[in-house]
Amino acid sequence: MKPLQLGAFIICNFLLYAGVNAYDEFDKACVMAHNKLRKLHGAQAVAWSEELGDAAQAWCEELALKDDLAHDNKTMDTKNQGENLAAMTVTDPKSDGPSPDLCNLAVQKWYMEEINYNYQTGLPKAPGMLIKHFAQVVWNSTFQVGAGSARSTVHGDIICIRYSPRGAEGGPDSFKQNVFPKIAGPNSTPVFATLTDKGKSKY
Repeated sequence: MKPLQLGAFIICNFLLYAGVNAYDEFDKACVMAHNKLRKLHGAQAVAWSEELGDAAQAWCEELALKDDLAHDNKTMDTKNQGENLAAMTVTDPKSDGPSPDLCNLAVQKWYMEEINYNYQTGLPKAPGMLIKHFAQVVWNSTFQVGAGSARSTVHGDIICIRYSPRGAEGGPDSFKQNVFPKIAGPNSTPVFATLTDKGKSKY
């Protein structure tokens, strides 16, 4: 992710965190959180993309400025990128910036939709159940991710993850070809930290 000056500063009505080390750890946590879960499903590992990271950070800052939680549909469609959004607050008291746990918690929240997914049909277990955040996290053909975070006065920390190529798209066959059942074994069930924040997520 592009280097930022040290410190934290206010831009209009949102807080943009700075501090190179904090962002290095944040980026690493995002990749590790995805790959830990993708491994459970036999999906290929994802790698960090600086281009996607810069785009995700820019979109987070725009959302925070507007106090909004909306997808960048134009970019997603034109560049074949996927996107997951979440909002919560987990501040690192040492840096006064986003905690490295922030992305991990967001990925955990999205993955919790796994309980709604029917691996046999490639569809939700019932109409209206959310599955696309989860599906994008473990989508096999996706191989790059980038992430950003900015604080909104209304939503707290907004987390944006960009994916390339885009996943969680198409019909049931596409889902079955890219979302694999968990591999049986002693470590096949992820252990999640307790989510005590007021986190929200949205496509």
